[in-house]
Amino acid sequence: PVNGTWDNTAHAWTFDYSATAPTAPTAAVGLRYSLISNAAAITGNLTIGGSVASAPWPGPALLWPGTSYTPSPSPVTHSTGTYPMAAAYDGSHMWVSNFGSNTVSVFTLDGALTGTYGTGSHPWGVAFDGTHMWVTNLSSDTVSVFDLNGTPTGTYAAGDGPTGIAFDGSHMWVANQNDGSISVFNPDGTQIIGSPFTTGGAPMGLAFDGSHMWITDLVTDTVTVFDLDVQAAGNYATGSGPDGIAFDGTHMWVGNQNSGTVSVFNLDGTQVSGSPFAIGAGPQGDYVALAFDGSNMWVTDFERNRVAVFVTTGPGLGTQIAGGPFSTGQGPYGLAFDGAHMWVVNINSGSVTVF
Repeated sequence: PVNGTWDNTAHAWTFDYSATAPTAPTAAVGLRYSLISNAAAITGNLTIGGSVASAPWPGPALLWPGTSYTPSPSPVTHSTGTYPMAAAYDGSHMWVSNFGSNTVSVFTLDGALTGTYGTGSHPWGVAFDGTHMWVTNLSSDTVSVFDLNGTPTGTYAAGDGPTGIAFDGSHMWVANQNDGSISVFNPDGTQIIGSPFTTGGAPMGLAFDGSHMWITDLVTDTVTVFDLDVQAAGNYATGSGPDGIAFDGTHMWVGNQNSGTVSVFNLDGTQVSGSPFAIGAGPQGDYVALAFDGSNMWVTDFERNRVAVFVTTGPGLGTQIAGGPFSTGQGPYGLAFDGAHMWVVNINSGSVTVF
């Protein structure tokens, strides 16, 4: 075993490879572990499959599967533009769309604002393709594309009312809620042959499972699964008003704003036992955003200004972790994970809360 201590000033783990402490947990091979920020100093041992894990660890605590945790008692809040909607991480900075300001704000991970850049009218969704950040503009019917210096590299026509956006590893998919279609873009901003594709209803959220794109439909109360040739491979009933969606590596989670629930799907379209699961007491009042932190699924509770955090594995799947839900700013609307912290976008506060 290895004794490791987190230095909250240096932001690094230090390890004593000769130390032993039999009270520390032993990790099994094949399980997922996450790094969380919930304490100033943590001491513990780590053995995985009989071998010492590599050091240093880039986070202040290890979250073991099947355990719960309480995020930092003092989450940090940073001001954004007007009516921030969504966020996406580019590997070093967090980008936040400001619906009311027609801008995107770019933050370092310690919350310093490095730039604010103009978009089209009413920017909504944000997604990273590995080199550029894409932003959907609801009222302009366009997508804006930026390099990582904030320089615009293109503005491209989408369908009517582009909202949700997701990358499949090769192409950027955009949901056009007003005309019931999806636009699929090449990296150079051209659309693939046949795009936009008619879906009907009001497509909203998108998430990629590694081989298929899942798209929620706010009007038909369904989620449709498309292969990478944009052929429908399945259509499954959700709760009422599905919008946000996220993948946990095994299951697809769908937020249902009118039902106040999350539906959890196996990749064959069946739902897990007990699904749907309640987020709070009643409807959410607005968009339900979801994001996975490597162990748990975070879900916004817009109506009550908080986030619920759900267990994603084992017999506790679908239960909320101890200590939650956790308070946010006013009107939590978007979520994004930076590898160590969860960023909550608060539309009515004009802020982000970082856990």
